[in-house]
Amino acid sequence: WYHYARQKAGRAFGGQLAAHCVQACTPLTRSGWMCNSLHMVFMRPGAMVETRYEVSILRRGRSITIFEVIALEGKEETRQLVKAIVSFHNVAAEEAGVAPLLALPMPAAPPVDDCLPSPPGWWPELRPVDRRGSMYWVRWEQQEALATGPASSWE
Repeated sequence: WYHYARQKAGRAFGGQLAAHCVQACTPLTRSGWMCNSLHMVFMRPGAMVETRYEVSILRRGRSITIFEVIALEGKEETRQLVKAIVSFHNVAAEEAGVAPLLALPMPAAPPVDDCLPSPPGWWPELRPVDRRGSMYWVRWEQQEALATGPASSWE
């Protein structure tokens, strides 16, 4: 029965199941509360057949409420599609607990010439910088040693 129903009905996508899980919780939430977070575990692929959503309250507090939603597919033979944890929070309580921002004046910006990495005209043209290095790279101390010759005959 299940495979026949899936072929005829099409498949259910994750976004549809997520929206239905959140919608199943909304009748149990208080007015003015919004969805804060959603955590879903998809057990198996679903078909566009009759799906039942079982909602249980895990925690009901003053500022947050957490629900567990289980999506079951089919009439006689039920298959678990999704297990979701949905939390709602009180927007008014959150806004009341936040301190208002102070109205401070904007700091004065320095002149553009003071923000340049070097004085104007120091680099007359821009050149690309090669950061790969070279196997022939030598330091100044090494150049002096090469110019005077090795310190001993064993080198």
